[in-house]
Amino acid sequence: KVCCGLVRPTAGTATIAGAPAGSKAARVQLGYLAELFRFPGWARADEVLELHQRLTGSDGGAAERDELLVLVGLADARDRRVEAMSKGMQQRLGIAQALVNRPALLLLDEPTSALDPVGRRVVRELLVELRRRGQSVLLNSHLLSEVELVCDRVAIIDGGQVVAAGRPSELARP
Repeated sequence: KVCCGLVRPTAGTATIAGAPAGSKAARVQLGYLAELFRFPGWARADEVLELHQRLTGSDGGAAERDELLVLVGLADARDRRVEAMSKGMQQRLGIAQALVNRPALLLLDEPTSALDPVGRRVVRELLVELRRRGQSVLLNSHLLSEVELVCDRVAIIDGGQVVAAGRPSELARP
């Protein structure tokens, strides 16, 4: 049920990587990118990732930041300030920060929102790479054509209820 913008459980239980949802043990297993996020414009890409390493308790250091920037195609933008980045670059930096400390589950809310077709393709290719690496991603999107290209399973929710679930090919049938 939704109350005051918050989702409250009405029945059942949930776990994340074996830990009860909401617990500290579960929260450290999550990476998250909100649809509308903002990093300080004056911060460099490397600084954004370093801050998120401190917030998550990651001990990956410069090697982890290097790996993440390469993964999202921003290796050459390490010293670029956020305010000098395109929307697509900022989106990819957001995905990199969500991947800090190798979370078991990555939650992405509208990761291709406001991106041009090239930017959407870059993010889509990144999601395919994460799947190839075995990274679990829960993707929230209204762009069903994008979902079909990157998701193994889909749930359609209407009014807080799952109205359909399955593989994209199954849901595309009349």
